[in-house]
Amino acid sequence: MSHKTCKFLSILLTLVLFAGVMTTTVYGADAKKIPIVKFDYTEPEVGESITDYIAARKVSIPADAGYTLSYIVVQHVNGGYYEDVEETEFLKNTRYHISFFMDLKPGYTIDYDKDYYNEVPAWLNGRQWDGQFFEEDGLIYVAETIILDKVKIYEFQIDITEPAVGKTPVFNAKVLTIPAGGIDDTFLNVTWYESDDESMTSARKMVSSDVFKPGKYYATVVDEEPVYRARSMKLKDGYYIGDRYSIDIYNGYFSNNPDYTTIYGPLSGSSAPVDEPPAISAVGVSEVFTDVPDNAWYLPYLQKAFDSGIVGGTTADTYTPNGNLNHGQIMVMAANLHSAQKGDHYDFQANKKAGEAWYQVFEDYCKKEGIIDNRFDGKENQNVNRAEMAYYFANTLTESSYMVKKDIVLNDIEGSGYEEEINKLAKADIVGGKGAGKYDPSGLVIRAEAAVFISNILDAIGE
Repeated sequence: MSHKTCKFLSILLTLVLFAGVMTTTVYGADAKKIPIVKFDYTEPEVGESITDYIAARKVSIPADAGYTLSYIVVQHVNGGYYEDVEETEFLKNTRYHISFFMDLKPGYTIDYDKDYYNEVPAWLNGRQWDGQFFEEDGLIYVAETIILDKVKIYEFQIDITEPAVGKTPVFNAKVLTIPAGGIDDTFLNVTWYESDDESMTSARKMVSSDVFKPGKYYATVVDEEPVYRARSMKLKDGYYIGDRYSIDIYNGYFSNNPDYTTIYGPLSGSSAPVDEPPAISAVGVSEVFTDVPDNAWYLPYLQKAFDSGIVGGTTADTYTPNGNLNHGQIMVMAANLHSAQKGDHYDFQANKKAGEAWYQVFEDYCKKEGIIDNRFDGKENQNVNRAEMAYYFANTLTESSYMVKKDIVLNDIEGSGYEEEINKLAKADIVGGKGAGKYDPSGLVIRAEAAVFISNILDAIGE
C-alpha cells in the first residue's frame, strides 16, 4: 500500500474515531425526514490562516434545517488522494478539498441511498453535490474542491442541434462551460441514426444528404476522452474544474457518460400518436417533462413549483431546464405567486384579450398589483438576469413573508441598482450566493434555478 493511500486512510480513521466519541442519536419511526442537505459556505481567501478559517465556521445553514455543522476538514488534492496540509495559510494555484461534516438534530433522519455508498443529495453554495451519511454516528459528509483566485467550472453543456422535419442533420455539437468562457471553442462529433426501434437494433446511420422526416431519431455524441473530465479540451488560463466529476448537460439531460445517446421524436408532423401529459397528481414531474431526468438536482423544487401551478413547460412535454428565463416568463411566475398568496383566484386565461402577446395579461396584472413598473417594457422576450429577477420576486409577496432567516454578506451587488432587493431575498433564504460572497447580479437565470427560487418563495408563503 502506498504512503499516500496510508495517509488518506489514517485521515478517515481519525474522522471516524472523532465521530465515535459523539453521542449517537436514536431515530424513531416518526422522525422527520430530510430530503436534501442545503447550506452555503464562504470560500477562504489567499493568505488566510487555515486554522482560523476552520475555527470561524463560515457556514450558513437554513434556520429550519434538521442538521448543524459539526466540523470542517481542509486537505490537499493530489491526483486521487487527499493529503494533510503542511502550510499555515491558503496558497494560490493550490487545489484544496474542503469537507463539511453535519450532525443530525434529534428527531430527524435523512433520505439516502444505502446501495450507493450511502449517497445523500446535497445542495452546496447553490450547486448540486453528492454527500454521504454515516448512520452509526448521525454524520452527513459533503465536500468540494477549490483553487483560490480561479474561476470554477461546474458543468459542461453539449449543444446538439435538434432535428426538424425538412432539415439536414448537423454532425457536430458545441461544448460550453458553466459559467461560460472556460474553454476555447470546442466541437464534438455527432452521429445521427434513424429508427423506430428504441433498442437501435434496426437503426440506420444518416449521411449528410439525408433529410429529417416524421419519425424517431437518435444522436450519439462520441469523444475519445470523457468530456466530464475535460481531458479533450484546453481550459483557458484562470479556470479550473470544480470537481473530478463535473456534470455534463446534453440538451437538458444530465449525464456522466461521454458516449451519450439522446432520442428525438416523433418529430413534428409525424403520424405517430403523441401521448397527452399525465395528470399532475398521478405522476412525478419527470414523467410529465421528457427533458427532466429522475435524478435531476432541481427535481424536488420543480415538482413543488409545478404541482402548485406556478410554472409550466415550454411545450406540453418539455420544461427546458437549462434554457434561459426571459422577462415574459418571470412575469407569469410573479403574477401566479402573487395571486396565490392574495387568494384572488384571478383567471388569467379568461382575461386575455384577442391579439395580445402571450405574456400581456400577466404583465398587466403585475403592474396593477404594484409588483413591477414600466422599466421592462419592450424587454419581455429578453433574458432576465439575477439582479432583475430579485426585483420581481422581492415585490411579489407581502412584506411579512420576507422574514430574515440568515445573515449573508454579498460583495458584488453594490451599484447593481437592485442591492436592496437582492439582500431582501438572500436574508429570507429565497436566493443564495455563488460562493466567496458572490451573487453574480449580471448572470442569467436558467429555468432549473427558477424552479428552486419558486419553491423557496412557496415556502415563504406557507404553501
